[in-house]
This record gives sequence, C-alpha cells and structure tokens, in this order.
Amino acid sequence: MGLVSQAVHDGGRHVIGVIPKTLMPRELTGETVGEVKAVADMHQRKAEMAKHSDAFIALPG
Repeated sequence: MGLVSQAVHDGGRHVIGVIPKTLMPRELTGETVGEVKAVADMHQRKAEMAKHSDAFIALPG
C-alpha cells in the first residue's frame, strides 16, 4: 500500500489513509503520505474508506 499511495501522491493526487487507533503504534512506523485519519475500529475504517472512494482495488500482501 505504501508504494501505491506514494506513487499517487507523487502524481499530485490526494491520498487519505484510514487506520484504527489501536493499530497506529504498530503500523505507523515512519513518515506518512497524505492525510491519515484515525478511527475507532475496522468497521468504521471500512465505512470511512467507502465514503471517500469510487472504487476499490484488492492487492495481495
């Protein structure tokens, strides 16, 4: 996800990362790209992503 979001950001587009607060200490280990929005749980994460998206692409890993 990091490479995709970096490429999108480098292309001049807006990037929003949505992460549950409980995962922030473990997952946010370095510099972030774009806007990072902390939410309460995975259910709220999926709802927030759907609110800001036109489509989803699933990648392995």
